[in-house]
Amino acid sequence: MPAMMQPLTGITVIENASFITGPFASMLLADLGANVIKVERPGSGDPFRGFDGNNYSPYFRSTNRSKKSVCIDLKQEDGRRLFRELAAGADLLIENGRPGVMERLELGYEELKVLNPRLVYLAITGFGETGPYAQRPSFDTIGQALSGLLALSVDPDNPRLTGTSTSDNVTGLYSYGAALAGLLQRDRTGEGCYVEVNMLAATISFVEFWHVDSHTFGHSSTDPYRKSAVNASFAFKCSDGALLAVHLSSDPKFFQAFSEAVGAPELPTDPRYSTQSARIDNYESLRADLGRLISEHSRGYWLERFADYDFPYAPILSINEVAADPQVRHMDLVYDIPRPAGPNTYAIKRPIRINGETGYEDSSAPPLLGEHSAEVFRGLGYSDQDIARLHESGVLQSPDPAAG
Repeated sequence: MPAMMQPLTGITVIENASFITGPFASMLLADLGANVIKVERPGSGDPFRGFDGNNYSPYFRSTNRSKKSVCIDLKQEDGRRLFRELAAGADLLIENGRPGVMERLELGYEELKVLNPRLVYLAITGFGETGPYAQRPSFDTIGQALSGLLALSVDPDNPRLTGTSTSDNVTGLYSYGAALAGLLQRDRTGEGCYVEVNMLAATISFVEFWHVDSHTFGHSSTDPYRKSAVNASFAFKCSDGALLAVHLSSDPKFFQAFSEAVGAPELPTDPRYSTQSARIDNYESLRADLGRLISEHSRGYWLERFADYDFPYAPILSINEVAADPQVRHMDLVYDIPRPAGPNTYAIKRPIRINGETGYEDSSAPPLLGEHSAEVFRGLGYSDQDIARLHESGVLQSPDPAAG
């Protein structure tokens, strides 16, 4: 069976980005068939490579599959010339440096659009391009803190960070959408465009409900448990110590079914719990009552019993348990990307299917630092002698410069 034609086949993306936001966005584009050329600095490359000391960390691998890596020293004029040549033939450029960095290198949008009027230029920043915070460094925790997101998850009496890089990944997802929108506009108008996304705005947008709720109704935006009360969601510990999640919001039939499943069909008639607003007001009491019931049996007992009732529930799985879940196995979501030398990369198939296909067969392992430097510039007409000279001058780097 022939491989599916990917939607972005023929689109070339230059990624001059590091860590998560830009690389995550361009990896999602690569999953759709884009030819992504990742520009890295010689020596260390993307700092995410070295987070476990071997220049090919699991952190790096999680956001860089199906890309080509070229190492260019942009501090040298010859390096900037090479970058301009890449941009001249590209459809999209993604960068996530602080405002002004690319302009100081004479690689900003105004310079590059002269070479390539159809270029879509996506700039990702922490706080936008102007304003009192514009030149500050920003990472995931800062985006979560300023947006109000951390206030929804941090216990003020025991402030401690948990969870994952939500702001980074949310900003990457918004950037992915922004890139596709920019390409669509370019195809409609025939002209490239400058597209901006910043982490602060993206994360505030991500928690818009809580801003509307707070400003409209005056509810506390610093109560980390308000979401659970509003959504009637619970985490329970079973008799065997295993954890279980239940989500009973919106439809009264869910609360009725859950009450029957745990052997307490009278709960929906209890004045404290008879309406959604009452359950919100008395959430802690309800949580305690339900918790006592759940603690009487093992998780396996409850999962078997809940299967006969219609309400949302699931075991709280550790990361190591997820791949073995029956639904995850049915969807065949995880796979290994092999490479001839070195470790395979454990990967998650893209959550988008087109005509039933994910296109994962086209994936390639995250690149070694500078793995494709020679290949990419040969494709632009450089001879082996030219490439060897660039290696000797330090402008270009490959894993094995002697081999070109």
